[in-house]
Amino acid sequence: FKRLQKEGVKWVAPSFILQMASSEIPEKRIGYIVTRKIGSAVTRNRVRRRLREAVRHVFPAQITEGQDYILLARENALTQNFSELEKYLLWSLRHVQRLDREKQDRNKPTTDKMHVCKVLARIIPDL
Repeated sequence: FKRLQKEGVKWVAPSFILQMASSEIPEKRIGYIVTRKIGSAVTRNRVRRRLREAVRHVFPAQITEGQDYILLARENALTQNFSELEKYLLWSLRHVQRLDREKQDRNKPTTDKMHVCKVLARIIPDL
């Protein structure tokens, strides 16, 4: 969980916070965090079951192997309409995947065009 919080990207929805990070393990891993702030053990288990069911409906077609996900439940997760919960989950998943792609693109080394022109000018003096 610590690695995801440090290296991953996140998206905040009304009923949960979705965090994602790339993993070297070729599996789909999903973690659920439901704190005592949500309520009693019975309430926390109910919220966890609702989130698992929403993930079961939304995630299989949307996620790829080699990604780790954490769903951190918020207080609204218990009372929110289930179809809205699924909608927010799909919305959040798409945003987190986009943010992860952008983060990976930023970390890739880019070729500076001016640097390439200077190197070519030294190699081919007629430029």
